[in-house]
Amino acid sequence: MFAVIACGRLVQTDFQQVDANKFTLTIPAADKVNHLVFFLTGQCPLPDGAAAAVYLGWPQPPPSPPEPVWSFIGHLTNEKPSAIFKIARTRPQDHDPNHPFLANHFATGSWTDLTCVQVGISIEPVQTVAGMTPPAGTQADSTPTMVAFSQRMLESLVNYLSSFATTPPGAAESYVPMSAVTSSSAIRANLLLLRGGGGLFVSSRLASSAVLSTRPYKLHKLESGPASEAQVTSDEARKYYRDMATVRRMETAAGNLYKEKAIRGFCHLYSGQEACCVGMEAVLDRNDPVITAYRAHGWTYTRGVPVKAVLSELTGRASGCAKGKGGSMHMYNHNFYGGNGIVGAQVPLGAGIAFAQKYREDKRVCVTLYGDGAANQGQVFEAFNMAKLWDLPCIFVCENNKYGMGTAVERAAASTAYYTRGDYIPGLWVDAMDVITVREATRFAKDWCLSGKGPILLEMETYRYHGHSMSDPGTSYRTREEVQSMRQMRDPIASFRQTLLTAELVAEEELKEIDQSVRKEVDEAVQAAKTNAVPDPKELYTNVYSQPPSGQPNYRIRGIDQFTWSAN
Repeated sequence: MFAVIACGRLVQTDFQQVDANKFTLTIPAADKVNHLVFFLTGQCPLPDGAAAAVYLGWPQPPPSPPEPVWSFIGHLTNEKPSAIFKIARTRPQDHDPNHPFLANHFATGSWTDLTCVQVGISIEPVQTVAGMTPPAGTQADSTPTMVAFSQRMLESLVNYLSSFATTPPGAAESYVPMSAVTSSSAIRANLLLLRGGGGLFVSSRLASSAVLSTRPYKLHKLESGPASEAQVTSDEARKYYRDMATVRRMETAAGNLYKEKAIRGFCHLYSGQEACCVGMEAVLDRNDPVITAYRAHGWTYTRGVPVKAVLSELTGRASGCAKGKGGSMHMYNHNFYGGNGIVGAQVPLGAGIAFAQKYREDKRVCVTLYGDGAANQGQVFEAFNMAKLWDLPCIFVCENNKYGMGTAVERAAASTAYYTRGDYIPGLWVDAMDVITVREATRFAKDWCLSGKGPILLEMETYRYHGHSMSDPGTSYRTREEVQSMRQMRDPIASFRQTLLTAELVAEEELKEIDQSVRKEVDEAVQAAKTNAVPDPKELYTNVYSQPPSGQPNYRIRGIDQFTWSAN
Protein backbone atom coordinates (compact mmCIF):
# COMPACT_ATOMS: atom_id res chain seq x y z
CA MET A 1 0.00 0.00 0.00
CA PHE A 2 2.91 2.36 0.86
CA ALA A 3 6.45 2.66 -0.48
CA VAL A 4 9.54 4.71 0.41
CA ILE A 5 12.56 5.61 -1.68
CA ALA A 6 15.86 6.91 -0.35
CA CYS A 7 18.06 8.20 -3.17
CA GLY A 8 20.38 5.51 -4.52
CA ARG A 9 18.63 2.69 -2.69
CA LEU A 10 16.05 0.06 -3.49
CA VAL A 11 12.39 0.82 -2.99
CA GLN A 12 11.18 -0.26 0.46
CA THR A 13 7.63 -1.61 0.74
CA ASP A 14 8.11 -3.91 3.74
CA PHE A 15 5.85 -2.00 6.10
CA GLN A 16 4.74 -3.94 9.18
CA GLN A 17 1.15 -3.50 10.36
CA VAL A 18 1.23 -2.77 14.10
CA ASP A 19 -2.39 -1.76 14.54
CA ALA A 20 -5.61 -1.67 12.56
CA ASN A 21 -4.57 1.58 10.85
CA LYS A 22 -0.86 1.95 11.66
CA PHE A 23 2.20 0.74 9.74
CA THR A 24 5.92 0.98 10.45
CA LEU A 25 9.17 0.49 8.55
CA THR A 26 12.85 0.92 9.47
CA ILE A 27 15.34 2.75 7.23
CA PRO A 28 18.98 1.86 8.02
CA ALA A 29 21.82 4.39 7.88
CA ALA A 30 19.31 7.23 7.74
CA ASP A 31 21.96 9.70 8.87
CA LYS A 32 23.27 9.54 5.30
CA VAL A 33 19.88 10.33 3.74
CA ASN A 34 18.76 13.86 2.95
CA HIS A 35 15.33 13.23 1.45
CA LEU A 36 12.73 10.47 1.46
CA VAL A 37 10.10 9.96 -1.23
CA PHE A 38 6.82 8.51 0.06
CA PHE A 39 4.07 7.32 -2.27
CA LEU A 40 0.98 5.17 -2.43
CA THR A 41 1.62 2.10 -4.57
CA GLY A 42 -1.93 2.20 -5.94
CA GLN A 43 -2.57 -1.44 -5.05
CA CYS A 44 -4.89 -0.43 -2.21
CA PRO A 45 -6.25 3.13 -2.17
CA LEU A 46 -6.93 4.89 1.11
CA PRO A 47 -10.49 4.73 2.42
CA ASP A 48 -12.73 7.62 1.45
CA GLY A 49 -12.18 10.65 3.68
CA ALA A 50 -8.86 9.33 5.01
CA ALA A 51 -5.26 10.49 4.77
CA ALA A 52 -1.96 8.81 5.56
CA ALA A 53 -0.13 10.82 8.23
CA VAL A 54 3.65 10.28 7.96
CA TYR A 55 5.85 10.29 11.06
CA LEU A 56 9.56 9.86 11.71
CA GLY A 57 10.87 8.14 14.81
CA TRP A 58 14.54 8.71 15.64
CA PRO A 59 16.11 6.66 18.43
CA GLN A 60 17.12 8.54 21.54
CA PRO A 61 20.86 8.51 22.31
CA PRO A 62 22.09 6.77 25.48
CA PRO A 63 21.46 6.78 28.37
CA SER A 64 17.82 7.29 27.34
CA PRO A 65 15.68 4.22 26.63
CA PRO A 66 16.04 3.11 22.98
CA GLU A 67 12.56 4.28 22.04
CA PRO A 68 11.93 6.33 18.91
CA VAL A 69 11.08 10.01 19.33
CA TRP A 70 8.24 10.60 16.89
CA SER A 71 7.51 13.71 14.84
CA PHE A 72 4.89 14.39 12.19
CA ILE A 73 6.40 15.36 8.81
CA GLY A 74 3.44 15.42 6.40
CA HIS A 75 0.75 13.34 4.80
CA LEU A 76 -0.47 11.55 1.66
CA THR A 77 -3.97 11.30 0.20
CA ASN A 78 -5.52 9.60 -2.81
CA GLU A 79 -5.49 13.02 -4.48
CA LYS A 80 -1.84 13.66 -3.48
CA PRO A 81 -0.35 10.15 -3.57
CA SER A 82 3.34 11.13 -3.31
CA ALA A 83 5.57 13.62 -1.50
CA ILE A 84 9.25 14.32 -0.88
CA PHE A 85 10.31 15.10 2.70
CA LYS A 86 13.63 16.46 3.91
CA ILE A 87 14.83 14.47 6.92
CA ALA A 88 18.41 15.66 7.29
CA ARG A 89 19.06 17.23 10.71
CA THR A 90 15.52 16.59 11.94
CA ARG A 91 16.19 14.56 15.08
CA PRO A 92 13.73 15.90 17.66
CA GLN A 93 14.93 16.45 21.22
CA ASP A 94 11.60 16.29 23.07
CA HIS A 95 9.73 13.14 23.83
CA ASP A 96 5.95 13.28 23.14
CA PRO A 97 4.27 10.80 25.56
CA ASN A 98 0.94 11.05 23.73
CA HIS A 99 2.18 10.21 20.24
CA PRO A 100 0.08 7.53 18.46
CA PHE A 101 3.11 5.41 17.56
CA LEU A 102 4.75 5.48 20.98
CA ALA A 103 3.43 2.06 22.02
CA ASN A 104 4.43 0.44 18.73
CA HIS A 105 8.20 0.90 18.68
CA PHE A 106 10.48 -1.92 17.61
CA ALA A 107 12.22 -4.20 20.07
CA THR A 108 15.28 -2.81 21.84
CA GLY A 109 17.64 -4.86 19.71
CA SER A 110 16.57 -3.05 16.57
CA TRP A 111 17.72 0.29 17.99
CA THR A 112 21.33 -0.54 18.85
CA ASP A 113 22.29 1.32 15.65
CA LEU A 114 21.40 4.94 16.37
CA THR A 115 21.68 5.86 12.68
CA CYS A 116 18.47 4.12 11.68
CA VAL A 117 15.10 5.83 11.61
CA GLN A 118 11.65 4.36 11.90
CA VAL A 119 8.88 5.52 9.59
CA GLY A 120 5.32 5.42 10.87
CA ILE A 121 2.19 5.85 8.77
CA SER A 122 -1.17 6.27 10.45
CA ILE A 123 -4.42 6.29 8.48
CA GLU A 124 -6.48 9.09 9.99
CA PRO A 125 -9.41 11.35 8.96
CA VAL A 126 -8.43 14.06 6.49
CA GLN A 127 -9.82 16.74 8.80
CA THR A 128 -7.50 15.62 11.61
CA VAL A 129 -4.39 15.51 9.45
CA ALA A 130 -5.14 18.83 7.76
CA GLY A 131 -4.80 20.62 11.11
CA MET A 132 -1.39 19.15 11.88
CA THR A 133 1.77 21.17 11.18
CA PRO A 134 5.16 19.58 10.45
CA PRO A 135 8.18 20.92 12.36
CA ALA A 136 10.45 23.38 10.58
CA GLY A 137 12.84 21.72 8.19
CA THR A 138 10.63 18.75 7.36
CA GLN A 139 8.15 20.37 4.98
CA ALA A 140 7.57 18.50 1.78
CA ASP A 141 10.03 19.53 -0.87
CA SER A 142 8.49 21.09 -3.94
CA THR A 143 9.54 21.95 -7.46
CA PRO A 144 8.04 24.71 -9.58
CA THR A 145 7.33 22.57 -12.64
CA MET A 146 7.13 18.96 -13.74
CA VAL A 147 10.22 19.56 -15.88
CA ALA A 148 12.22 20.60 -12.82
CA PHE A 149 10.97 17.58 -10.90
CA SER A 150 11.92 15.27 -13.79
CA GLN A 151 15.38 16.82 -14.04
CA ARG A 152 16.02 16.22 -10.36
CA MET A 153 14.83 12.63 -10.57
CA LEU A 154 16.99 11.98 -13.65
CA GLU A 155 20.00 13.48 -11.90
CA SER A 156 19.46 11.08 -9.03
CA LEU A 157 19.17 8.25 -11.53
CA VAL A 158 22.43 9.19 -13.26
CA ASN A 159 24.23 9.45 -9.92
CA TYR A 160 22.95 6.03 -8.97
CA LEU A 161 24.09 4.46 -12.25
CA SER A 162 27.48 6.13 -11.96
CA SER A 163 28.11 4.20 -8.77
CA PHE A 164 28.25 1.01 -10.88
CA ALA A 165 30.66 2.43 -13.44
CA THR A 166 33.77 0.39 -14.21
CA THR A 167 36.74 0.90 -16.54
CA PRO A 168 37.69 -2.27 -18.42
CA PRO A 169 41.42 -2.88 -18.96
CA GLY A 170 42.70 -0.90 -21.94
CA ALA A 171 39.50 1.15 -22.26
CA ALA A 172 39.47 4.93 -22.30
CA GLU A 173 35.94 5.25 -20.95
CA SER A 174 33.94 3.89 -18.02
CA TYR A 175 30.88 1.75 -18.58
CA VAL A 176 27.81 0.90 -16.55
CA PRO A 177 27.05 -2.86 -16.66
CA MET A 178 23.69 -3.55 -18.28
CA SER A 179 22.79 -5.83 -15.36
CA ALA A 180 22.80 -2.76 -13.10
CA VAL A 181 20.16 -1.19 -15.30
CA THR A 182 17.90 -4.18 -15.94
CA SER A 183 17.88 -5.56 -12.40
CA SER A 184 17.59 -2.40 -10.35
CA SER A 185 14.34 -1.89 -8.47
CA ALA A 186 15.43 1.65 -7.64
CA ILE A 187 15.71 2.54 -11.33
CA ARG A 188 12.31 1.05 -12.09
CA ALA A 189 10.81 3.01 -9.24
CA ASN A 190 12.32 6.28 -10.50
CA LEU A 191 11.01 5.64 -13.98
CA LEU A 192 7.56 4.81 -12.62
CA LEU A 193 7.53 8.03 -10.61
CA LEU A 194 8.40 9.99 -13.72
CA ARG A 195 5.76 8.18 -15.68
CA GLY A 196 3.01 8.76 -13.13
CA GLY A 197 4.01 12.23 -11.99
CA GLY A 198 2.99 14.23 -15.02
CA GLY A 199 2.92 12.25 -18.22
CA LEU A 200 6.68 12.08 -18.93
CA PHE A 201 7.22 8.70 -20.56
CA VAL A 202 10.82 7.60 -20.32
CA SER A 203 10.15 4.57 -22.51
CA SER A 204 7.03 3.22 -24.20
CA ARG A 205 8.37 -0.33 -24.35
CA LEU A 206 6.60 -2.94 -22.28
CA ALA A 207 8.18 -6.06 -20.85
CA SER A 208 7.33 -9.33 -22.57
CA SER A 209 7.51 -11.11 -19.22
CA ALA A 210 8.22 -10.44 -15.57
CA VAL A 211 9.00 -12.32 -12.39
CA LEU A 212 6.22 -11.72 -9.87
CA SER A 213 6.23 -12.66 -6.21
CA THR A 214 3.66 -15.03 -4.80
CA ARG A 215 2.11 -14.49 -1.41
CA PRO A 216 3.23 -16.77 1.47
CA TYR A 217 1.77 -20.27 1.74
CA LYS A 218 1.11 -22.46 4.77
CA LEU A 219 2.04 -26.14 4.56
CA HIS A 220 0.63 -29.31 6.10
CA LYS A 221 2.63 -32.54 5.85
CA LEU A 222 4.76 -31.00 3.09
CA GLU A 223 8.50 -30.43 3.26
CA SER A 224 8.36 -27.68 0.64
CA GLY A 225 5.70 -25.72 -1.18
CA PRO A 226 5.20 -23.69 -4.35
CA ALA A 227 7.81 -21.25 -5.57
CA SER A 228 7.94 -17.77 -4.06
CA GLU A 229 8.33 -16.24 -7.52
CA ALA A 230 6.73 -16.96 -10.88
CA GLN A 231 7.43 -15.97 -14.45
CA VAL A 232 4.42 -14.35 -16.10
CA THR A 233 4.28 -13.35 -19.76
CA SER A 234 2.40 -10.29 -20.96
CA ASP A 235 -0.02 -12.50 -22.92
CA GLU A 236 -0.79 -14.54 -19.81
CA ALA A 237 -1.26 -11.36 -17.80
CA ARG A 238 -3.78 -9.99 -20.31
CA LYS A 239 -5.74 -13.22 -20.31
CA TYR A 240 -5.91 -13.47 -16.52
CA TYR A 241 -7.03 -9.87 -16.24
CA ARG A 242 -9.64 -10.24 -18.96
CA ASP A 243 -11.02 -13.49 -17.52
CA MET A 244 -11.35 -12.07 -14.02
CA ALA A 245 -12.91 -8.85 -15.33
CA THR A 246 -15.35 -10.91 -17.41
CA VAL A 247 -16.46 -13.04 -14.47
CA ARG A 248 -16.91 -9.93 -12.31
CA ARG A 249 -19.03 -8.09 -14.89
CA MET A 250 -20.97 -11.23 -15.75
CA GLU A 251 -21.89 -11.72 -12.11
CA THR A 252 -22.89 -8.07 -11.79
CA ALA A 253 -25.15 -8.54 -14.78
CA ALA A 254 -26.61 -11.70 -13.24
CA GLY A 255 -27.41 -9.81 -10.06
CA ASN A 256 -29.18 -7.10 -12.03
CA LEU A 257 -31.16 -9.65 -14.04
CA TYR A 258 -32.25 -11.30 -10.82
CA LYS A 259 -33.44 -7.98 -9.41
CA GLU A 260 -35.41 -7.45 -12.64
CA LYS A 261 -36.98 -10.89 -12.06
CA ALA A 262 -35.55 -12.15 -15.34
CA ILE A 263 -33.82 -14.84 -13.26
CA ARG A 264 -35.94 -16.93 -10.91
CA GLY A 265 -35.00 -19.45 -8.24
CA PHE A 266 -31.51 -19.65 -6.76
CA CYS A 267 -28.62 -17.46 -7.85
CA HIS A 268 -25.24 -17.61 -6.08
CA LEU A 269 -22.73 -14.98 -7.23
CA TYR A 270 -18.95 -15.48 -7.43
CA SER A 271 -17.91 -11.80 -7.17
CA GLY A 272 -14.69 -11.45 -5.17
CA GLN A 273 -13.56 -15.03 -5.80
CA GLU A 274 -12.46 -14.60 -9.41
CA ALA A 275 -8.78 -15.34 -8.74
CA CYS A 276 -9.71 -18.88 -7.68
CA CYS A 277 -11.19 -20.11 -10.95
CA VAL A 278 -8.93 -18.05 -13.21
CA GLY A 279 -5.73 -18.92 -11.36
CA MET A 280 -6.48 -22.63 -11.24
CA GLU A 281 -7.67 -22.81 -14.83
CA ALA A 282 -4.36 -21.27 -15.91
CA VAL A 283 -2.65 -24.56 -15.00
CA LEU A 284 -5.38 -27.05 -15.91
CA ASP A 285 -6.18 -28.17 -19.41
CA ARG A 286 -9.59 -29.13 -20.76
CA ASN A 287 -8.82 -32.81 -20.21
CA ASP A 288 -8.62 -32.26 -16.45
CA PRO A 289 -12.11 -32.73 -15.00
CA VAL A 290 -13.57 -30.17 -12.60
CA ILE A 291 -16.59 -30.51 -10.32
CA THR A 292 -17.83 -27.80 -8.00
CA ALA A 293 -20.72 -26.73 -5.79
CA TYR A 294 -23.58 -24.38 -6.63
CA ARG A 295 -21.53 -21.14 -6.81
CA ALA A 296 -20.56 -22.20 -10.30
CA HIS A 297 -20.93 -19.30 -12.75
CA GLY A 298 -17.25 -18.31 -12.72
CA TRP A 299 -16.08 -21.88 -13.14
CA THR A 300 -18.56 -22.44 -15.94
CA TYR A 301 -17.03 -19.54 -17.86
CA THR A 302 -13.40 -20.59 -17.32
CA ARG A 303 -14.32 -24.13 -18.39
CA GLY A 304 -15.13 -22.75 -21.84
CA VAL A 305 -18.81 -21.77 -21.72
CA PRO A 306 -19.37 -18.31 -23.31
CA VAL A 307 -20.89 -15.50 -21.25
CA LYS A 308 -23.98 -15.56 -23.45
CA ALA A 309 -24.58 -19.25 -22.69
CA VAL A 310 -24.13 -18.68 -18.94
CA LEU A 311 -26.54 -15.76 -18.69
CA SER A 312 -29.04 -17.42 -21.04
CA GLU A 313 -29.01 -20.47 -18.81
CA LEU A 314 -29.79 -18.28 -15.84
CA THR A 315 -32.80 -16.78 -17.60
CA GLY A 316 -34.03 -20.19 -18.79
CA ARG A 317 -33.36 -19.71 -22.53
CA ALA A 318 -32.76 -22.47 -25.06
CA SER A 319 -29.38 -20.90 -25.87
CA GLY A 320 -28.18 -21.65 -22.33
CA CYS A 321 -25.40 -24.15 -21.73
CA ALA A 322 -27.96 -26.68 -20.35
CA LYS A 323 -30.66 -25.60 -22.84
CA GLY A 324 -32.32 -23.50 -20.17
CA LYS A 325 -33.18 -26.48 -17.99
CA GLY A 326 -30.39 -26.33 -15.40
CA GLY A 327 -30.34 -22.79 -14.08
CA SER A 328 -27.79 -21.32 -11.72
CA MET A 329 -26.70 -24.51 -9.96
CA HIS A 330 -26.62 -26.97 -12.87
CA MET A 331 -24.30 -25.88 -15.66
CA TYR A 332 -22.06 -28.28 -17.55
CA ASN A 333 -19.47 -28.51 -20.30
CA HIS A 334 -16.86 -30.97 -21.52
CA ASN A 335 -15.04 -32.33 -18.45
CA PHE A 336 -16.98 -29.90 -16.28
CA TYR A 337 -19.30 -31.93 -14.09
CA GLY A 338 -21.14 -28.89 -13.08
CA GLY A 339 -22.42 -27.09 -10.13
CA ASN A 340 -24.21 -29.34 -7.65
CA GLY A 341 -27.07 -28.18 -5.49
CA ILE A 342 -26.65 -30.59 -2.57
CA VAL A 343 -24.12 -29.30 -0.06
CA GLY A 344 -20.94 -31.40 -0.20
CA ALA A 345 -22.41 -34.04 -2.54
CA GLN A 346 -19.92 -33.26 -5.30
CA VAL A 347 -16.91 -34.24 -3.15
CA PRO A 348 -17.40 -38.04 -3.30
CA LEU A 349 -18.37 -37.63 -6.97
CA GLY A 350 -15.04 -35.93 -7.58
CA ALA A 351 -13.24 -38.77 -5.84
CA GLY A 352 -15.10 -41.15 -8.15
CA ILE A 353 -13.99 -39.22 -11.22
CA ALA A 354 -10.39 -39.38 -9.98
CA PHE A 355 -10.81 -43.13 -9.42
CA ALA A 356 -11.92 -43.53 -13.06
CA GLN A 357 -8.87 -41.60 -14.22
CA LYS A 358 -6.51 -43.80 -12.26
CA TYR A 359 -8.33 -46.95 -13.40
CA ARG A 360 -7.98 -45.89 -17.04
CA GLU A 361 -4.39 -44.76 -16.45
CA ASP A 362 -5.17 -41.27 -17.69
CA LYS A 363 -2.56 -38.66 -16.84
CA ARG A 364 -5.10 -36.22 -15.49
CA VAL A 365 -6.13 -34.68 -12.21
CA CYS A 366 -9.66 -34.08 -10.99
CA VAL A 367 -10.28 -30.75 -9.24
CA THR A 368 -13.01 -31.20 -6.62
CA LEU A 369 -14.22 -27.96 -5.07
CA TYR A 370 -16.39 -27.32 -2.05
CA GLY A 371 -17.03 -24.41 0.28
CA ASP A 372 -16.17 -23.87 3.92
CA GLY A 373 -19.85 -24.53 4.71
CA ALA A 374 -19.53 -28.08 3.35
CA ALA A 375 -16.22 -28.77 5.08
CA ASN A 376 -17.91 -30.36 8.12
CA GLN A 377 -19.91 -32.86 6.06
CA GLY A 378 -19.30 -36.51 6.85
CA GLN A 379 -19.26 -37.50 3.18
CA VAL A 380 -16.32 -35.11 2.65
CA PHE A 381 -14.18 -37.07 5.12
CA GLU A 382 -15.32 -40.38 3.65
CA ALA A 383 -14.15 -39.16 0.25
CA PHE A 384 -10.81 -38.06 1.76
CA ASN A 385 -10.33 -41.53 3.22
CA MET A 386 -10.98 -43.39 -0.03
CA ALA A 387 -8.91 -40.95 -2.07
CA LYS A 388 -5.88 -41.41 0.16
CA LEU A 389 -6.42 -45.14 0.57
CA TRP A 390 -6.17 -45.53 -3.20
CA ASP A 391 -3.86 -42.53 -3.83
CA LEU A 392 -6.28 -40.99 -6.31
CA PRO A 393 -5.13 -38.03 -8.46
CA CYS A 394 -7.59 -35.62 -6.85
CA ILE A 395 -7.03 -31.99 -5.88
CA PHE A 396 -9.57 -31.22 -3.15
CA VAL A 397 -10.17 -27.47 -2.96
CA CYS A 398 -11.94 -25.73 -0.10
CA GLU A 399 -13.00 -22.28 -1.33
CA ASN A 400 -13.10 -20.59 2.05
CA ASN A 401 -14.99 -17.33 1.54
CA LYS A 402 -15.29 -16.89 5.33
CA TYR A 403 -19.04 -17.50 5.61
CA GLY A 404 -21.17 -20.62 5.21
CA MET A 405 -24.50 -19.04 4.28
CA GLY A 406 -24.84 -16.53 7.14
CA THR A 407 -22.48 -18.18 9.63
CA ALA A 408 -18.86 -17.12 10.06
CA VAL A 409 -16.37 -19.97 9.85
CA GLU A 410 -15.28 -19.41 13.46
CA ARG A 411 -18.82 -20.13 14.64
CA ALA A 412 -19.25 -23.25 12.52
CA ALA A 413 -15.95 -25.14 12.73
CA ALA A 414 -13.83 -26.12 15.72
CA SER A 415 -10.83 -25.96 13.37
CA THR A 416 -10.78 -23.35 10.63
CA ALA A 417 -7.41 -24.52 9.30
CA TYR A 418 -9.17 -26.32 6.48
CA TYR A 419 -5.95 -27.17 4.67
CA THR A 420 -5.01 -29.46 7.60
CA ARG A 421 -8.33 -31.24 7.89
CA GLY A 422 -7.42 -33.92 5.40
CA ASP A 423 -5.32 -35.26 8.30
CA TYR A 424 -3.21 -37.81 6.40
CA ILE A 425 -3.62 -35.84 3.14
CA PRO A 426 -1.00 -33.09 2.59
CA GLY A 427 -2.45 -29.60 2.52
CA LEU A 428 -1.67 -26.09 1.39
CA TRP A 429 -3.15 -22.76 2.50
CA VAL A 430 -3.37 -20.25 -0.34
CA ASP A 431 -4.10 -16.52 -0.37
CA ALA A 432 -6.70 -16.80 -3.12
CA MET A 433 -7.07 -13.05 -3.57
CA ASP A 434 -3.97 -13.16 -5.78
CA VAL A 435 -4.28 -14.93 -9.12
CA ILE A 436 -0.56 -15.74 -9.51
CA THR A 437 -0.39 -17.21 -6.00
CA VAL A 438 -3.36 -19.43 -6.90
CA ARG A 439 -1.77 -20.43 -10.19
CA GLU A 440 1.49 -21.57 -8.62
CA ALA A 441 -0.32 -23.46 -5.86
CA THR A 442 -2.33 -25.30 -8.50
CA ARG A 443 0.80 -26.06 -10.49
CA PHE A 444 2.38 -27.54 -7.36
CA ALA A 445 -0.76 -29.59 -6.59
CA LYS A 446 -1.11 -30.92 -10.11
CA ASP A 447 2.54 -32.02 -10.21
CA TRP A 448 2.03 -33.67 -6.82
CA CYS A 449 -0.93 -35.72 -8.00
CA LEU A 450 0.55 -36.66 -11.38
CA SER A 451 3.72 -37.90 -9.68
CA GLY A 452 1.68 -40.67 -8.05
CA LYS A 453 1.71 -39.24 -4.52
CA GLY A 454 -2.06 -39.27 -4.20
CA PRO A 455 -4.49 -36.49 -3.33
CA ILE A 456 -3.73 -33.05 -1.94
CA LEU A 457 -5.95 -30.49 -0.21
CA LEU A 458 -5.87 -26.77 -1.03
CA GLU A 459 -7.58 -24.16 1.10
CA MET A 460 -8.26 -21.14 -1.07
CA GLU A 461 -8.94 -18.32 1.37
CA THR A 462 -11.05 -15.77 -0.47
CA TYR A 463 -14.07 -13.54 0.09
CA ARG A 464 -17.50 -13.12 -1.45
CA TYR A 465 -18.80 -9.60 -1.82
CA HIS A 466 -22.48 -10.48 -2.04
CA GLY A 467 -24.72 -12.53 0.20
CA HIS A 468 -24.88 -16.31 0.12
CA SER A 469 -27.57 -16.06 -2.55
CA MET A 470 -29.63 -13.23 -3.97
CA SER A 471 -32.15 -13.63 -1.16
CA ASP A 472 -29.41 -12.81 1.37
CA PRO A 473 -28.45 -9.13 1.66
CA GLY A 474 -25.15 -10.21 3.20
CA THR A 475 -25.13 -7.53 5.90
CA SER A 476 -27.03 -9.14 8.78
CA TYR A 477 -24.00 -11.18 9.90
CA ARG A 478 -21.19 -8.84 8.79
CA THR A 479 -20.83 -5.09 8.52
CA ARG A 480 -20.91 -3.03 5.37
CA GLU A 481 -17.56 -1.62 6.46
CA GLU A 482 -16.03 -5.11 6.39
CA VAL A 483 -17.16 -5.69 2.82
CA GLN A 484 -16.02 -2.22 1.75
CA SER A 485 -12.64 -2.75 3.37
CA MET A 486 -12.14 -6.02 1.49
CA ARG A 487 -13.07 -4.36 -1.79
CA GLN A 488 -10.63 -1.53 -1.19
CA MET A 489 -7.72 -3.42 0.33
CA ARG A 490 -7.85 -6.95 -1.10
CA ASP A 491 -9.74 -6.94 -4.39
CA PRO A 492 -8.12 -9.55 -6.68
CA ILE A 493 -8.74 -7.60 -9.90
CA ALA A 494 -7.63 -4.17 -8.68
CA SER A 495 -4.48 -5.55 -7.06
CA PHE A 496 -3.56 -7.57 -10.18
CA ARG A 497 -4.15 -4.53 -12.35
CA GLN A 498 -1.70 -2.52 -10.26
CA THR A 499 0.82 -5.37 -10.34
CA LEU A 500 0.71 -5.41 -14.14
CA LEU A 501 1.21 -1.66 -14.38
CA THR A 502 4.07 -1.69 -11.88
CA ALA A 503 5.80 -4.55 -13.72
CA GLU A 504 5.10 -2.80 -17.04
CA LEU A 505 3.60 -5.96 -18.51
CA VAL A 506 0.52 -4.20 -19.86
CA ALA A 507 -0.14 -0.53 -20.58
CA GLU A 508 -2.97 1.21 -18.76
CA GLU A 509 -4.58 2.12 -22.06
CA GLU A 510 -4.74 -1.55 -23.02
CA LEU A 511 -6.36 -2.47 -19.72
CA LYS A 512 -8.99 0.17 -20.38
CA GLU A 513 -9.58 -1.35 -23.81
CA ILE A 514 -9.99 -4.78 -22.20
CA ASP A 515 -12.54 -3.32 -19.77
CA GLN A 516 -14.49 -1.78 -22.64
CA SER A 517 -14.40 -5.02 -24.63
CA VAL A 518 -15.64 -7.01 -21.63
CA ARG A 519 -18.43 -4.51 -21.02
CA LYS A 520 -19.56 -4.84 -24.65
CA GLU A 521 -19.44 -8.66 -24.54
CA VAL A 522 -21.51 -8.85 -21.35
CA ASP A 523 -24.01 -6.24 -22.53
CA GLU A 524 -24.64 -8.26 -25.69
CA ALA A 525 -25.00 -11.42 -23.60
CA VAL A 526 -27.55 -9.72 -21.36
CA GLN A 527 -29.62 -8.74 -24.38
CA ALA A 528 -29.55 -12.32 -25.67
CA ALA A 529 -30.47 -13.65 -22.23
CA LYS A 530 -33.56 -11.46 -22.27
CA THR A 531 -34.72 -12.04 -25.84
CA ASN A 532 -33.64 -15.53 -26.98
CA ALA A 533 -36.29 -18.23 -27.30
CA VAL A 534 -37.35 -20.32 -24.32
CA PRO A 535 -37.07 -24.12 -24.61
CA ASP A 536 -39.70 -26.00 -26.57
CA PRO A 537 -42.08 -27.95 -24.28
CA LYS A 538 -40.77 -31.14 -25.87
CA GLU A 539 -37.51 -30.52 -24.00
CA LEU A 540 -39.29 -31.78 -20.88
CA TYR A 541 -38.78 -35.29 -22.24
CA THR A 542 -35.22 -35.05 -23.54
CA ASN A 543 -32.03 -36.13 -21.78
CA VAL A 544 -33.85 -38.58 -19.52
CA TYR A 545 -33.15 -41.86 -21.31
CA SER A 546 -30.30 -42.10 -23.77
CA GLN A 547 -31.72 -45.43 -25.03
CA PRO A 548 -35.50 -46.05 -24.76
CA PRO A 549 -36.56 -49.54 -23.65
CA SER A 550 -36.62 -52.13 -26.43
CA GLY A 551 -39.79 -51.99 -28.48
CA GLN A 552 -40.89 -48.66 -26.97
CA PRO A 553 -39.37 -45.94 -29.18
CA ASN A 554 -41.68 -43.26 -27.75
CA TYR A 555 -40.83 -44.11 -24.14
CA ARG A 556 -39.58 -40.89 -22.54
CA ILE A 557 -40.32 -40.80 -18.82
CA ARG A 558 -41.35 -43.65 -16.55
CA GLY A 559 -44.98 -43.42 -15.56
CA ILE A 560 -46.12 -41.31 -18.49
CA ASP A 561 -45.34 -43.56 -21.46
CA GLN A 562 -47.89 -44.04 -24.22
CA PHE A 563 -49.51 -47.07 -22.54
CA THR A 564 -49.99 -45.27 -19.24
CA TRP A 565 -51.53 -42.33 -21.06
CA SER A 566 -53.96 -44.57 -22.93
CA ALA A 567 -54.91 -46.36 -19.71
CA ASN A 568 -55.81 -43.07 -18.14
